Order: sequence, then C-alpha cells, then structure tokens
Amino acid sequence: MNVQSPKAAQDRQAVLRSFSSVYEPFSDATCQTIAICGAQVVWDLFERKFQSSYSPDAAALADAIRPLVAEDLTFADAWSVPVGQMKTALRSTCKTEGKAALIGLALHLIEPGRALDWSGSVAGISGLCCLGQVIPEGQSLHILSDDTGIRIRVDGRTVIDGPVAASHRHPFAVMAPRTAATRFRDVSPDISTAPDSHVAEALDDALGLLAGLPDFERWVLRLTTRFVPLRIKGDIHLSRSFIHRPGLVCASCPSSPTMLAELLVHEATHQYFYMLGGLSPLDDGTDKTGYYSPVKDCKRPIFNILLAYHAFGNILLFHRAVMAKGNAPEPAFSRDRIAQIEGYMPQFETSLAASPALTASGQALWRPLATRCAVPEFSDAVA
Repeated sequence: MNVQSPKAAQDRQAVLRSFSSVYEPFSDATCQTIAICGAQVVWDLFERKFQSSYSPDAAALADAIRPLVAEDLTFADAWSVPVGQMKTALRSTCKTEGKAALIGLALHLIEPGRALDWSGSVAGISGLCCLGQVIPEGQSLHILSDDTGIRIRVDGRTVIDGPVAASHRHPFAVMAPRTAATRFRDVSPDISTAPDSHVAEALDDALGLLAGLPDFERWVLRLTTRFVPLRIKGDIHLSRSFIHRPGLVCASCPSSPTMLAELLVHEATHQYFYMLGGLSPLDDGTDKTGYYSPVKDCKRPIFNILLAYHAFGNILLFHRAVMAKGNAPEPAFSRDRIAQIEGYMPQFETSLAASPALTASGQALWRPLATRCAVPEFSDAVA
C-alpha cells in the first residue's frame, strides 16, 4: 500500500493551487518540468504508435531528433504547437498526419540553431512552417541547419535561407496573417488584416498596461509563446486558444489597451487550465448534468463551467487591479466588467460546488480563486 506523506500531500496541493489564479505562488521550474516531461511522454506515445510504420525517410528523421527530445528539450520546445500536433496525430488513423507532425516538430526544434541535415518526401503534407514562414507544398523537402542558419528546399528550390530565429519585438512571436491562415485553417476566417505596425502598436500598449501589474504580466507571458491577431467582428472582440495548440493565443488586435490586455489574460488563463488538465484530470467524467452558464446563456458540461469560471475569475482580478492602481486607461469599461463578472460568479460557484465529478485538481483550480474573488477590493495579501 502506498501512503503519501503529509509533506508530499501538502506540496502536491500547493502545485495544484498555483494554477488557480495570478496571485498564487507559482514555480517556473515546476512549470518547465511539467511541460518538458509532458512533451517527452507525448513523444514516447507517438513513437509507439508510428515507429513500426515509419517510412525510411521518417525513420531517419526520428533517429535524428530522438536524442534532442530525450536530453535537450527546452520549455519553448515543449510548450509548443508542434507538440500539440503530435498529440492530435495520436488520435488519427492517417499515417500522413503522423509524418507531418514529425516534420513539424523537427522544423520547430531547428529554429534556435540545432544541426540537422535531412531529405524526404512531403507528398500530401501541407501547413509546414519554419522561422515564421510558410513552406510551399511539394514532393520533396531538404532541411539543412546549424547555428549559423537554416536552408530549406522544396523540390530542389530554396524557399528559406536565413539566420536562425531572431529575437522578437514582443515577448512572444506574432504570426503573420498568411502564415497563421495556412497553419491554422480553422482560425483563418477571423484573422486580422490590419497592418503589422498597427498590431505591434496595440500589443505595445496592452503589454505596457500589464507591465504596470507585474503579477498579471508574468501570468500572461509565462505560457504565451505565439500570438495571432484576429479581427473585431462587428462590436464583438474575439479571443481563442486551443487545448491541442500549447502556447498559442489569438485575440482581436488592434484593440484598446484594456480590452486587449483582458483578452491576453483570458486566453493565457486557459493555458494554465490546459497544462494542469494534461497533468491530472480536472473532472472524472461521471457528471452528465448540464449546468447553466451565465456567459453563454445555456447549459454546459461541468468541464466548460470550470473552464469559464477560471478565466472570468482571473479577468475579474485583472480589472480590480487596474482600478486599484489608479489612472485606469478606461475606467468605465473596467467598472462595467467588474460588475458584470461579479454577477456571473455566484451561478458558476453554485454549479461547481454541486458537481460530484470535480477531482482534487478541479477543486484546487476554483476554490482558491473563489476566495480571491470574494474580496470586493483588490488585495495581493488575500489568503
């Protein structure tokens, strides 16, 4: 019989609780370990599924990157869209999807300047990218990289020839509309067509606002690695993130500084939800009840209620912090959002308390947040 020591149980609870809100102590080292170990598990599962059916060129590529996955992964490697693509491939019966995921991971791993020399078939594979550029479709692909640069050829024609990934203007990479539309076809109808300079300036302003609230700045930047600007649909500001695309955040941009900062907080919070959910189930799947969502004005599964509560609770804390700091850029907007979200919380909390399906991880995600949100004014000393 395995008995967990009180200290181990306390440490585990502290880790779970750290995902609940921006004000909980959070260990970057633990976060990196979770991401890297998670990616290595995905790789092992991927190899078990596809290794026996690798074509010779896919086998050679897997041989080349296997040591990197085992010994040299960084957080940026692990918490990434290509690792999410490998997870998606695990649920697919299409061998081409598996090979596409393998090549996608290799292209991601070489961006910092790792060495690779590989040639193979890419027939039927689309959506490949490297260094923020779309790789045209073709029959054959040649990748040659080292710490001095990356050269990629399709059907013998050079399509990328340049230095390794450079630093970005912002703390995360902002994807060009064409690249994002090619890589994420489900998002493409809503991708912004605003000039790059307008997107960059809006992000500067939103990140400047967050810089004045260091807890929220860390919360957003810790798990956000890619940004896709979306359009504003009428008067509706859009934002999206995806459980199978770690690190990717999409939001309407340009938007006002407070609105864009809220959207970044919203979708970054989902990244914490996804990371914890990958570490430990948040509910046990037994609760088939539909619970009313005051945001969607319809009944939703308890998983979605927890997801929404987690996001809106942290958005509430954000707007309270903006108002408490003084000189709020858009005080009327923040006041309205505080009142609106405070109206949502009792319904959410009633549903979460009533569900028998939430695991220890699910409980740790919402109960500490409820304590934080119950305090009517901003305080970073709330227990």
